[in-house]
This record gives sequence, C-alpha cells and structure tokens, in this order.
Amino acid sequence: MTARVLVGAVACAIAGSTAVTVAQLGPRDYPQWRGRSGDGAASAFETPASWPDTLTRRWRVEVGDGYATPLVIGETVYTFTRRGGDEVVAALDASTGKERWHSNYLAPYTPSQAAARHGSGAKATPLFHEGKLFTLPWS
Repeated sequence: MTARVLVGAVACAIAGSTAVTVAQLGPRDYPQWRGRSGDGAASAFETPASWPDTLTRRWRVEVGDGYATPLVIGETVYTFTRRGGDEVVAALDASTGKERWHSNYLAPYTPSQAAARHGSGAKATPLFHEGKLFTLPWS
C-alpha cells in the first residue's frame, strides 16, 4: 500500500467518524437520559410565536412496557421496552412511526417488592454514543 493510498484511507476514516459524531450531535437530538446536556431540556426547541388551539397527532405506535426515555437521533426514534419475556430495542421512523428494525433478547425479570408497582418493563434509558446504541439489561 502506497503512502498516498494510506493517507487517503485515513482521511476517509476520519471524515466518516466525524460525520457520525456530527450526526449524533444534531441540535434536536436526544441521545441519552435527560437529553443532550443532561438537563431535561429539549435542545434547539423554539417557542412558536403563537400556539394552535389544538395539536395534531402525527402518529401513535405501541412499543411495549417500560419507563425508558425514547431517544431521538436524526430521523430515528429509539425505544427500549419489554414485550413478553423479551427486552426489545426498536428504531422507528420519526416522521411516520413505522418500525425500521428491532432487536430482542430473552431477559427474565421479576421486579422486587419495592419495584413491583412499576412492572417488569425496561427502566434504563439507552445511550447513543459515537454511532452505537447501548442498553442495560435487567436480567
């Protein structure tokens, strides 16, 4: 491999990793619990000059049980829930609510007496970092 090809490959790798980082850091992204800055604020929200009398629901979808905060990265909403005995990570199209993909794994869980009223759904919000999605299973 020549030095020129090697430099080109390194430049492409750096550009690709930068693109992923920039995509993750979009002003409206919500990549972790309590949002981008960890303060619970909706990044880049601009209060409208006037609010409509009624809001229009764009879509609604059943994702499963849980308390994990959905994440929004670009045009994708990520959910982490329980469906039956499985914990499920799903990626939804932010415009339509249509499921793009999901991944599930068996995670038997019986809540302790103190947590029983909250059910057995996922409780730990995932983290999106450097193009990867991380979850914490309860098994």
